[in-house]
Amino acid sequence: MRVKRRIRRVAVRALMLAAAVVTTVGLPTPVAADDWKPPSTVYIAAAGHTADGLFLDLWRERRDLTGDPITEEFQPRSSFAQGGEDTIVQFYENVAFSYDPDAADGVVVRLLDVGRQHLESLLADSPMAALRTAVEPTTCPPAAGDCVEVPGSDHTVRDAVRAFWERSGGTEWLGDPLTEDFRAADGSYLQFFERGALRVDGDGVAPLPLGRIVAGRQNLEVSPIDQPEGVPTYDEALFVAPPNRSRSRS
Repeated sequence: MRVKRRIRRVAVRALMLAAAVVTTVGLPTPVAADDWKPPSTVYIAAAGHTADGLFLDLWRERRDLTGDPITEEFQPRSSFAQGGEDTIVQFYENVAFSYDPDAADGVVVRLLDVGRQHLESLLADSPMAALRTAVEPTTCPPAAGDCVEVPGSDHTVRDAVRAFWERSGGTEWLGDPLTEDFRAADGSYLQFFERGALRVDGDGVAPLPLGRIVAGRQNLEVSPIDQPEGVPTYDEALFVAPPNRSRSRS
């Protein structure tokens, strides 16, 4: 009996030791926050498209101006966007991004001039009288209050549009004005800039969805795609580094 009890005690101790070893192997080991990296590509479920790399960074910073992506990245036709043979383009609701790794001035990401492109197409299609007047050179009248003349553009930016344009980065983002503001057929007021357009209506000032408009004129593929394998769904929490992370030992 005593021998059997000793055997049982030895067996129990052996099982406990084995369990302890297994548990220790599975325990997570703290990893420094420096080892953490945010995703370089995300899937934006509401849009049905991905955003990647520098385009993703700009979208996160200026989503209120860019809108969500409406295409995937693609290499444009030579007549569509200036740049080298490795140029990549992606259209968003209100703008379009261009990436040229060989840019001579070192600025690898730019906004395409969708404002200029769409304005030129409108002017070529028997434009309304208000638009023809809006493209004429203009200066701020003496009694104008909130009005600024933009050097080199022959145009002004005024009132609520000026406030929005300056708050959005001015010439650095939307570029110079190409028209004055004018009344559109739907009763809203529009003003075209090199890389976008602003609309004023009862809800205030907002970007015109020129990315979608120009993409439509170019017959670009804008259909949503399935979420790529291994690409996480966008959540801003993905970009918040934790104080520490854990990973299992191999």
